[in-house]
Amino acid sequence: MHIEANVTKSLIKRIFGKKDGKPARRAYEEFGVHPEAWIQVSDRGIESLPPTPWILTTEERKICRQHISEIRLPTSFGSCLRKAFEKDGAKWPATLKSHDYHILLQYVLPIVLQGLGSQDLRDAIYDLSALMRWVCSKTVRTTDIDEKGLFAITTLSQLVGPRPTIVHDEIGLMRVNTTSTLPFTRITDEPYIYPSLVEQCFYVECSDDPDWSVVIQYIPRERHIVQDRPSLTIVVDLDPIEDVPDE
Repeated sequence: MHIEANVTKSLIKRIFGKKDGKPARRAYEEFGVHPEAWIQVSDRGIESLPPTPWILTTEERKICRQHISEIRLPTSFGSCLRKAFEKDGAKWPATLKSHDYHILLQYVLPIVLQGLGSQDLRDAIYDLSALMRWVCSKTVRTTDIDEKGLFAITTLSQLVGPRPTIVHDEIGLMRVNTTSTLPFTRITDEPYIYPSLVEQCFYVECSDDPDWSVVIQYIPRERHIVQDRPSLTIVVDLDPIEDVPDE
């Protein structure tokens, strides 16, 4: 639930324009995503930020808040949401708890954003909400894991760039090329990965180089350590063996 809260907070900050600025636009250009949002430089050298389709206008933010304040939920299920959003304005309340963000991501946001923002933004949030409901479900069919792993890749790619390329290998298994869509695969040697290999991805902040703050851990089988940059280590677990000692 705390992971959901962090995801929802980051999502809200982006669609409300809290994390929009020149550093974010330069990051888009560095990763090669969202070319329509890259910083534009005029003939006189003046930099400007073009509008982005995933940021709501001031009026749309007020409508979103109003929809949340008027929503009717079951007793004791998200009762704090209405109280937090009763005040007018477009400012996001700071009193929400992890459970409130859990409800927002899985149930409320897909509803209150109807008619707001771009269709691509709504589709991405709808898919992310469906993915989190599946992840948090009490029972999971093993036959759905690969399909949902692919769905996770596709959903994430909607937030950062074009949809990934999907191929089938010689035994019929799906492989996904995410080199041009997901930032963390841009630094790997193998462009094609199986959907099941990205079921467990953990993102951590790298103190040496914040631009590359990713650690990827796969299903345990055999351990390899790939050091592509001094500040980034990718740990790929393929077979359970003894821990690799620190250097």
